[in-house]
Amino acid sequence: LPRTSSGAPPPGCFWAPPADAPVRSETRSAILASLRKLARHFAVASLALPPTRELDALRVLTSAAIAAVADAAFRLPTANAPPSAAAEHYAGRAGGPTAPFGFDG
Repeated sequence: LPRTSSGAPPPGCFWAPPADAPVRSETRSAILASLRKLARHFAVASLALPPTRELDALRVLTSAAIAAVADAAFRLPTANAPPSAAAEHYAGRAGGPTAPFGFDG
């Protein structure tokens, strides 16, 4: 993710949580459920085709894109409910010795 020198995402970044309009927990759950359905439909459809190198690349890139959006949705803080322990730990906001989960590039 792009970061400024302070470590925060730049203004207007898609991956940054919205400060002016926090998301409701129902909205976050609906986004994650829709992504799950989308991933399942994509897996079924792509596995029904004969395997090729191009299709393998398409499977990997599409799955990675779905995972990136799910990651961003899972880390969003909610406005109307206490945050789940799993989401807080995954985002690095849980108590104790923890850091945000991610991969170093």
